[in-house]
Amino acid sequence: MSLENQAQEFQLEQVSAPQTTLQEIETPTVVSSQPTDPVVFPEQMLSPTSMLASARSQASTNFASNATPSGRFFGVDASGESFVYIVDRSGSMQGARFDRALRELSRSINGLHPSQSFFVVFFSSSPVLMFDRPVHDAELVAATSGTKQQFQEWLQRLGPSGNTIPDSSLRLAIDLDPSAIFFLSDGEFQNATSAMNIVQNSGRRIPIHTIAFEDRRSCRNMLQVAEATGGSYRFIDSVRRTETELDEDVASLLQTPLTPARQESLQELAYAYASPIGTYQGRKRFIKRITNDFENVYGPTKTSEDSPFGIASIRVTVVTLQCLVINDPKRAFSARQQNELIQHLAFKMEACHDIKQIETTCTTIVGWRPERATRIVLDRISDQFSRLQDDAVVNRCRETLLRSYGPNHRVLRALESDRQGAGNTSAR
Repeated sequence: MSLENQAQEFQLEQVSAPQTTLQEIETPTVVSSQPTDPVVFPEQMLSPTSMLASARSQASTNFASNATPSGRFFGVDASGESFVYIVDRSGSMQGARFDRALRELSRSINGLHPSQSFFVVFFSSSPVLMFDRPVHDAELVAATSGTKQQFQEWLQRLGPSGNTIPDSSLRLAIDLDPSAIFFLSDGEFQNATSAMNIVQNSGRRIPIHTIAFEDRRSCRNMLQVAEATGGSYRFIDSVRRTETELDEDVASLLQTPLTPARQESLQELAYAYASPIGTYQGRKRFIKRITNDFENVYGPTKTSEDSPFGIASIRVTVVTLQCLVINDPKRAFSARQQNELIQHLAFKMEACHDIKQIETTCTTIVGWRPERATRIVLDRISDQFSRLQDDAVVNRCRETLLRSYGPNHRVLRALESDRQGAGNTSAR
């Protein structure tokens, strides 16, 4: 693939191609047994308009006329009919970093042809397999539209936690014997020697294409894995924007239709304002603009004393509330707006009969950074945790709550009490 086509695919503003050797780990390049372009580039943050256009173009696949079956992840191309993705979900992947990885993973999966197959495993202190399957049930699945939709729904339940231990995930991916493996991580492995032994002693010739993600401390490990397997290696730098550019993006985004792509863009902007780029006044300005927009679209309304925002969905409410929590975690200047959104969320969850949506919402909020604002949200919806039915979801919530809040948190006590009283979950 030419550099021009790569730049068009990612809508990059610039592509740099430093001349390096394999020993220059601080300036990563591509290491591959196949001819490939030795280029390293930061993925530029797309404007909301470009992001929406990109989302609409995801329906195109790698099976254009006379094309060889292939896959692509963060600009790394691989040939073949089947792929396994190993993605870091350790604690350092919090916030915009994890969201960015999930968006690109979704884009990669959506680009696969139905005749291709894939599997995804997230790793931290222990692996989380796609669809929460046990290890003995892991197998490549066809990339049909139904499977892709199921995968997107499952993906929303995940959050980062734990350490960087990819050993069992690497072993599982190799055992599935795919055409190629995509491997993304942002940190140093807890035991790099163990991981390399698994790769080198597998007896398989499967290329592992590695992505060192936003943190140069991950470069050495990922380069070594790529070199050992004949895979490609790439370092993806973090996204950097000015606050003026963020303000312009917000103004543009709020003019677009209400779509899932718009919600994803809003979350991206929220994390950008909360980063060192943003100022206190910038965060206040961002919150004022998105809450005004929310009220203009959904209310306030007098249709119900319990629901100040009428028809606003759970998903839209959660995304908007998360933007406020991220940028005002101590509730210094948006307490009223947060309280109104929390009130509406509690009302909508109470009226919701879709348990999967309740589980997704609870898992999402549990995964937010443990700040004062998050605690207030959890306290208000604590009774919803008694409705969780999926054991994998319950265990993930329990693990995150214990790590973030300790054993005495109100939600954890309610969750444990409910599970003890209910006995077997399947009997509900």
